[in-house]
Amino acid sequence: ASDTSPYVRKCAANALSKLAPRCDAMQREILLQIMKEQLLDKDTSTMVLTSALVAFCELCPERLELLHSSYRKICHLLTDMDEWGQVMIIDLLARYCRRFFKEPRAWKQGTAEIIDQERRVQRKLQTQGTISTVSN
Repeated sequence: ASDTSPYVRKCAANALSKLAPRCDAMQREILLQIMKEQLLDKDTSTMVLTSALVAFCELCPERLELLHSSYRKICHLLTDMDEWGQVMIIDLLARYCRRFFKEPRAWKQGTAEIIDQERRVQRKLQTQGTISTVSN
């Protein structure tokens, strides 16, 4: 997992998901530790990160706390990842956000929501105005 070639590191990440079903609990924890420390936290190659996150989804989809240290990096590099990986990673990040981000105090009371509500009212009034002028 510490090779200089991103292709080798990508293959190592893919191998982790293949090894995990054949391991006992202690070996599985060691695999997760290697994945987190060597691939998720340190690696900046999108190819490696995509493979590591896909392996993460297969190994421990509910242990989202392991993503704390690399969450921002994942979000930043998401647009550079391949399309198939993006689908899985967006699902993973959505589950992460639902679990660890609290609902904001002023939710649905912010400026964007007020503007949106005003626009809906204006559109409704405009459509009612055009309906009444068409019927006259």
